[in-house]
Amino acid sequence: MEYTVLSRKWRPKTFDNVVGQSHITTILKNSIEQNKVSHAYLFSGPRGVGKTTVARIMSCMLNNVELIENSIDIVELDGASNRGIDEIRDIKESARYAPAQGKYKIFIIDESHMLTKEAFNALLKTLEEPPPHVLFILATTEYHKLPLTIISRCQRYTFKRISTNTTVSYLSKILKEEGFESDEKALKAISSKSEGSLRDSLSLLDKVITLCNDNMVSSQIVENALGIIDEKEYLGIIKHILNEDLDKTLESVDLILNEGTPIVNFVDGFNSYLKNILYYYANYKKDAVINEDVIEVFKNPKLGLRVVSKLLDVNLDYLIRFNKNLTDISLENHFIKIFSYVNKGKEKNKSSSLKKQEKLYNDKDGTNKNSLSKDSLKEHEDSIIESKTDLDIKNIYSEALKYVEKNNYKLYCVLVKCEIDINDQNSIIIKSDKLTKYEQSSITMDIDKLNSIINNIANENNSNQDNIVVIFNNLESSNAKQELTDGQEKNRGEPSIPSDEEDHPLFDSVLDELEGKLLK
Repeated sequence: MEYTVLSRKWRPKTFDNVVGQSHITTILKNSIEQNKVSHAYLFSGPRGVGKTTVARIMSCMLNNVELIENSIDIVELDGASNRGIDEIRDIKESARYAPAQGKYKIFIIDESHMLTKEAFNALLKTLEEPPPHVLFILATTEYHKLPLTIISRCQRYTFKRISTNTTVSYLSKILKEEGFESDEKALKAISSKSEGSLRDSLSLLDKVITLCNDNMVSSQIVENALGIIDEKEYLGIIKHILNEDLDKTLESVDLILNEGTPIVNFVDGFNSYLKNILYYYANYKKDAVINEDVIEVFKNPKLGLRVVSKLLDVNLDYLIRFNKNLTDISLENHFIKIFSYVNKGKEKNKSSSLKKQEKLYNDKDGTNKNSLSKDSLKEHEDSIIESKTDLDIKNIYSEALKYVEKNNYKLYCVLVKCEIDINDQNSIIIKSDKLTKYEQSSITMDIDKLNSIINNIANENNSNQDNIVVIFNNLESSNAKQELTDGQEKNRGEPSIPSDEEDHPLFDSVLDELEGKLLK
């Protein structure tokens, strides 16, 4: 007997058997029973979630047949291969004639977004006002590619992805009917790999079953069949990164790739692993379970929700940037960046200290360290510490600038014009030499916010700095106040203009327009 794949064998024949789309099947079932059927439907949603299946079930119910193959009044077209204006003209011509057997002449156009612009234009009038015996059902995975003129003429239904729990339950039911046993971890792995597509999950299950010799679908068989990497491998890589062992980090990555695992599977699996950890620590999904070893590793102060979230962003950015051009070299470079991020700041501080130590050992004339006095050594040690501290504060200020650029671009444009000076271990002086009075006013208004941003960044980076104070050296404002003090006797009785506002273009335009003057 010829083998039938699970996705075809278990294709639903009634609305009650459709999985995960009850919000649609209930409406369609009621509309048929109440004889309130529209003339055109649009089914949109991701692949493998039941769009074409529901269209077929609806067609069979309307024409009272078991299979669409048994009715000459139900025509199913593939929009990808029948996308021209000639095919649409044939549909329009066929729609003129009454159905031969059933109540309706039904046209199912799958992948309808593939039709040409001319074909859509030819279909418009017929779709809007078809004969009473004609019904159109359009199905598409890319609804946004359809013209609005087509969408507005249809009753639209959006199909959703099938949830993990629903998929696991459905696969378990099928395996029991097929005479197989399974564990929940294996079925969750298949569901996760299918990304919400029930058809994909059945295709993957077909693949897994071929490896089962004892009628048991285990997690080990699923991992081997689908190229899923064990979580222990990812945990080992994270440990090497935390131990600052770049060689072993890259060696672990190479070992996994040498086993034939596709790079996209490797990065996707790493993302899923990090996502599960994030869910567990955020208490987002109450049923999230992670290994005890992971809990122990995450006691390391370098890790935390913020770091895991950042690593997820980095991984997703990597997949987007390289897309189909994923190579071993690009992946190794990617993990070097991850390694640098988790252990950030150490290499810079180390190189800075080495330079100072070189000066400690050799003076300008090549004098050896042993010839330096104790006082001289003390000065050098202090300079090393001070240089390291200054570097940390400058790094924190740079991070603050990046944050301000995203959230307050106006302030950012002013700050980039300024120079900064660090006089002691926990203060940043912003110089205002190159700023206008209005720009100085902008910083003065937001100086408290800037202080808060910088100290928050310092705390997030586990910096050893005390509370950092940002001081704005408002030179223009100081000069203006001094001039006002010197000349206040002379100008007593005359209204004064606030120095921070007098050159603002908005005030100038209002004064010119209304022929007025600004009073304090």
